[in-house]
Amino acid sequence: MQGLDLGFDLGSVAIGGVLLIPLIIGLVEFFKGQGLDGKRKLMLAAFLLGVLGLGVAGAIEEGLIPVAALPWIRVAIWALAGGVAACAAMGLYDLSKKFRPQP
Repeated sequence: MQGLDLGFDLGSVAIGGVLLIPLIIGLVEFFKGQGLDGKRKLMLAAFLLGVLGLGVAGAIEEGLIPVAALPWIRVAIWALAGGVAACAAMGLYDLSKKFRPQP
């Protein structure tokens, strides 16, 4: 039995060169760090981010979004990715402090 061909691979969906799946994971982790708790709330946040991100990517792919809006969408995605990257870097720095020898 062959699977349904959606015309794209979810793992490689990107806007402006930013892969959406890792971006969504990073944003959900950011929400956790900001105090959003509970499995249902986090699942809802991930679901809504996925619908929004993949919906925008699909609309761009199908030419449903005006060309004039595309640079603004790319900038917004880059800004989100930059924020997630900065938070990840901060988390790695905090994690590295746990493994430093104590004087």
